[in-house]
Amino acid sequence: MIASIPTTSTQKNVIYYHVNIKLPLRSITTLKRFSDFYSLVDSLCSNLKIKVKDFPYELPSKKIGSSWFSGSENSPLVQDRALELSKFVNSIIQDRELQNHPLVHQFLELPLNFKFTEAITKPKSSGNDLDDLVLPSDQSLVTNWQEYARKFKFHISQLSSQASSASSITSRLEIREKVTKVIKPNLIKLERAANENATDKLEVKRKQMVLSDISSELESLLKKLESPKSAANSSTNNRLDLLGSRRVFGGNTEQASETNDTLPLNNQELIQQQVQVQKNQDQEIEQLRKIIQRQRQIGEVINNEVMEQNDILDGLNEDVERTSEKLRSAKTRVRKLG
Repeated sequence: MIASIPTTSTQKNVIYYHVNIKLPLRSITTLKRFSDFYSLVDSLCSNLKIKVKDFPYELPSKKIGSSWFSGSENSPLVQDRALELSKFVNSIIQDRELQNHPLVHQFLELPLNFKFTEAITKPKSSGNDLDDLVLPSDQSLVTNWQEYARKFKFHISQLSSQASSASSITSRLEIREKVTKVIKPNLIKLERAANENATDKLEVKRKQMVLSDISSELESLLKKLESPKSAANSSTNNRLDLLGSRRVFGGNTEQASETNDTLPLNNQELIQQQVQVQKNQDQEIEQLRKIIQRQRQIGEVINNEVMEQNDILDGLNEDVERTSEKLRSAKTRVRKLG
């Protein structure tokens, strides 16, 4: 994690998020308003000539629920926004097309001539990435409770993302070990500290809401880690289901198998490929329907023309018969006169 928002502050009734960037030799902290992040996205989209809705990374919603926001920098809304904004900044820093964009460097107030490189942005594989969740036992835990709660939410969210993409049992076991040895015991400390020296009932209620959110996210993470073997089998079965799914139109009864096109794809990419195949089939069917409709219209026009020609021929035949009858009558009268 290169970027983090460990604290916030209020100046003239405006909340500022302290964006901290860890560089190889030092750290840089810049204060940003919530609206500054939206301005950054607007500027980047304008520069890249894309629509704001097409920007690949999402910002927290601007909407505010009255029961959720108290105007305080310690409110649950501000804490959640700090977490989401730190994810947003990290996503941009990890993006090779955006990480060294002048607008990004200007926003983060980075030194001139500084460039993000793979060595800086590459995630560290050491097992000490949860060290900041080892909580102290002194008064500083109570004083900085909100900051520690924010760190818990961030790390659980990161582990949840890792669990979703973990392809091996070993990876899942490593995540489970972090939960068991670091997150759970220190979360108990955080829960105990929530009620220490508490005088404001509203503040206690807010902390309980934050703890409830953390517990829910942790429970969701644990569900992802349940039965790695069955999860792997489920993933394989889901993949086979995707490969085996077929449209009734033009389908066959044989089980589909992996191809050179599908082997490099993960499940999500495979789903997208299948959706695209179905879209292409729908387009082909629609084109075929239009061709058949056009052929039908042409057939109806030809049929109408044939019917008109038949009517003309019938009329002509009747005229010929009347003319022949008149000729026979004329011949008969001529014989009588002769």
